[in-house]
Amino acid sequence: MALHTELPIYKHAYGLLRLSLVGKTNMRRDFKQSLGSRIHDECIEILSLIAEANAADAHERPTVISAMLKRVGKVEFLLRVCNDERLISPKIWADGIALLQAVGAQGGGWLNHARKKAAAA
Repeated sequence: MALHTELPIYKHAYGLLRLSLVGKTNMRRDFKQSLGSRIHDECIEILSLIAEANAADAHERPTVISAMLKRVGKVEFLLRVCNDERLISPKIWADGIALLQAVGAQGGGWLNHARKKAAAA
């Protein structure tokens, strides 16, 4: 088992966390605490769940990965609202969606693999 910090999904999720900080910093003051902090907190939770899934046994791993993918969906929704209301720049929107797609695709593959392993165990 690799260290969770070495996993490609973790690196993309970490990039998303860093991007959320830039977006939050440049966001209008009245939305920094509501939307900005929520996105930031969800990104931290995604990283935490990646680490938890990496350390989980075969039976628990699919549940943790599913929870992580739900958080990815929440961040995508929150970013979409921020983009629609012009609270973030188009570059942050585009970079954020690219990172979310990378995390989502890798998480989906990891979930499929984890389910097969759990069924075999």
